[in-house]
Amino acid sequence: MSHWSPSELAAALRAADRKAAVDDEFRKKVLLQPREALQEAGGREVPAGPVLEVFDFDLYFDMAPVAPPPTKAERVKARLDKIGALIFPELAGSGG
Repeated sequence: MSHWSPSELAAALRAADRKAAVDDEFRKKVLLQPREALQEAGGREVPAGPVLEVFDFDLYFDMAPVAPPPTKAERVKARLDKIGALIFPELAGSGG
């Protein structure tokens, strides 16, 4: 069992990340058996040491609300408000 350089470890982690993004079975392996998955992605035995901790962030299941994009009228109003603030700084933020 040989020691991995930081660049070798980084390359293996990138390879595992790329493979997990397209292969569901490998993704499960990364989550449940990270050492073995890294060994598979890196193509060599993983040295003894701290156990890897893998977190699964799937953007498809993120339930955070997203505001709809502004309408054309809202964009024009925002532009006019900025221009008005440049011309009449004393009225900036008055809302009218």
